[in-house]
Amino acid sequence: MRYDPDVIINKPLSISVDYRLAPEHPFPAGIDDCVSAYKWLLSKDVSPADIIIAGDSAGGALTLSTLLKLKQDGIPPPRAAVCFSPVTDLTYSGSTWITNERTDPVVRFMPSACYIMSVLYAGEAGPKNPLVSPLFGDYSGLPPILIQVSRHEMLYSDATRVAEQAEKDGGNVTLQEWDGMLHVFPIFGIGTNWPEASDALAKVKAFIDKAFQGA
Repeated sequence: MRYDPDVIINKPLSISVDYRLAPEHPFPAGIDDCVSAYKWLLSKDVSPADIIIAGDSAGGALTLSTLLKLKQDGIPPPRAAVCFSPVTDLTYSGSTWITNERTDPVVRFMPSACYIMSVLYAGEAGPKNPLVSPLFGDYSGLPPILIQVSRHEMLYSDATRVAEQAEKDGGNVTLQEWDGMLHVFPIFGIGTNWPEASDALAKVKAFIDKAFQGA
């Protein structure tokens, strides 16, 4: 993780965490780095209520796992969180890993690699650890979460099932779905004329604006 401990925070600010990667640095290195970056912001007198955490794909998983870890450690949560096509289940039990293979041009060529990487990442913690697979976490008491996903990607069931779990736990989750789009399409679509990407990012803005209403 690269950041200057003497930097002066001028809001608004966007920080991208250069978290450590497996297999050289398996779980929980990545989450530890995300939590360290969050605590660093707090040490600079940035209020948790002024922070939004976001991530896509594996970063979406880290976003959710970071929320769960902050709760576990008794650290005040951020204002809200945004996830684009998050990976939430490293047991790969979601049905759309099979049913959506033909309609996913991004992930369809990577299932074997994903399985190997997940084993290397989880290590002794195993794939059902909630901080490894946030599908199995407890979402009670967490801040509002926005999840965006395509109904035609292989990770569709990862998104829908974690949204269902969060609702069961009494969490505040918003699930937004699109047809015919690829994995993490809002990010791939930045700088293009894709109306779906523009629509998705506009909805992200609306979600964040709503989260800050009355702040």
